[in-house]
Amino acid sequence: MMSNEKTPTNAEKWFPNKKFVPVIATRKCPLTYSQKIVYSYLVFRLRKEQTATRAKMVKVLRLAKNTVSKALAELETIGLVVQEQKWYRAAEPNDAQKAWFATNRRTDELWNRQFATYAVYCPKRGSGLATKANALLWLLYSLAPKYGRPVVFGQHLAGLAVMLGMSEKGVKQGIDRLISLGLVERVGTTFLLRQPTPEALALWEDRPVRQETAFRLTKYLAVALPSDENDPDYEQERDDVVTINELLDRHSLMMRKAGCPPGDIIEYWRYVIKQTRTVTRLWEYVVCNFESAFKGYAEQHRLNGYSGSPMPLVWKRIKEQFSEEAANTF
Repeated sequence: MMSNEKTPTNAEKWFPNKKFVPVIATRKCPLTYSQKIVYSYLVFRLRKEQTATRAKMVKVLRLAKNTVSKALAELETIGLVVQEQKWYRAAEPNDAQKAWFATNRRTDELWNRQFATYAVYCPKRGSGLATKANALLWLLYSLAPKYGRPVVFGQHLAGLAVMLGMSEKGVKQGIDRLISLGLVERVGTTFLLRQPTPEALALWEDRPVRQETAFRLTKYLAVALPSDENDPDYEQERDDVVTINELLDRHSLMMRKAGCPPGDIIEYWRYVIKQTRTVTRLWEYVVCNFESAFKGYAEQHRLNGYSGSPMPLVWKRIKEQFSEEAANTF
């Protein structure tokens, strides 16, 4: 099953479930970085025939309102953006402008799907990570091998400045910031990209949970309430079961945020409920142990170099736990 999964890139492994926008790769392009990212975002919106307001771009791109306004004004002037009341739409480049942008060679696609792009991950508001430093990091990721050792050879600051439409001084400041965060090592014209620490990873915004991921596990699988009201422990057991079911929903949402498929979550909890057998043991597992254990497994999954669902490791650990408990009962 695992062999059929797409091998994650270095960025996907190291920045799992983080929000990003696709940015068009450029050649000799007179646009500033802000103009490039605004135009790229509007081009991307055309995939679903969507436009965007200035406020939307400020929110998504994490750029200042004035920066977005200036970028839009210039893009309108040169014909790459059209304003439709309060909405903005990307326009097709003319023949001269097409030379500014790298292509993916898919000439049978619509014009807005023919650009070569790379991912720029979105820093959190108030993270302290400047736009130019963030732009540099993801340009370096686009230049480095996607798999294996992520290193960029023979790249001068002046070349990075040209590619991003920034000053060489600004590029130097951005690289120094990335080095201070432990995200980049530089030796002359060689740049080695390093896996972020949990503290550095927290600088980027998490991908929003899709509506379908916010499902309630107890809609499909719930622990039954006790039926014997004459049992002296009835009220305590009933309260425990109510708490367990509430936490099952909360835990399942946490698992979905980590990329676990709904079917795997249901199967997993069905197995746990069956193995624990009693409300007391299930309470201990659900209320006391699961959250910290799962977060540890998810982090170990990431450190092992994998992206996506940590369920293979979670399954392995829970089966080891129950096998060990069963062995100790004899």
